[in-house]
Amino acid sequence: QDFKTAEQYYNQAIQLARANKGRLGEAKGMANLAGVYISTLRVDDGLVMAQQALTFFEQGNYLTSAFSCLTHMVRGYRRKGDYAAAVKAANQKLDLARKDGSGPSIAGADVELGAVLLDQENLPAAQKQYAESLSLYESLNNKLLATYNKVNLGNILWRLGHYDQAEPLLEETWKTVSDAKDKYQQLVPTVRLYQAQLRLSQRRFP
Repeated sequence: QDFKTAEQYYNQAIQLARANKGRLGEAKGMANLAGVYISTLRVDDGLVMAQQALTFFEQGNYLTSAFSCLTHMVRGYRRKGDYAAAVKAANQKLDLARKDGSGPSIAGADVELGAVLLDQENLPAAQKQYAESLSLYESLNNKLLATYNKVNLGNILWRLGHYDQAEPLLEETWKTVSDAKDKYQQLVPTVRLYQAQLRLSQRRFP
């Protein structure tokens, strides 16, 4: 991506919005610029900008834009290795999603929180979030995202020693991804890796 050009455009948008006293446009520009900064490793600048935009969006009840800011913040804190702050931002996003009542938003926030907990090696808590997200995606009939969640759950379950749950889940997921490799191209090697790690942990070799 051409981040330099994007940065120029977003800065121009912010300046135009300020000149016209367009607070919403200014906040949206800041949120977008925060994403660019975090992607280009100017993490601290990005986090400050995302927080400023988030404050405006929450005050105005612009939930979709607030979700975007919190996604940037979770990603930024994870890049810094500040997992406590990342968990706080992810929980804040989950609370907003529940307030909104949108199933996809809640499921997505569960996944983000689960990913941070997985970074922390807090496997039981991560399992809970991924399981909740999986249940929501299945109720929404979103097979694609449900499959991604099953892969993450399978990985967590074998690492917790729950082989009797992990093995059939990964086998089921392997059948799904191998039958539609074009659709699940990224997952094919990941599922095989987790299956191999599970067998290695049990000292089961071909």
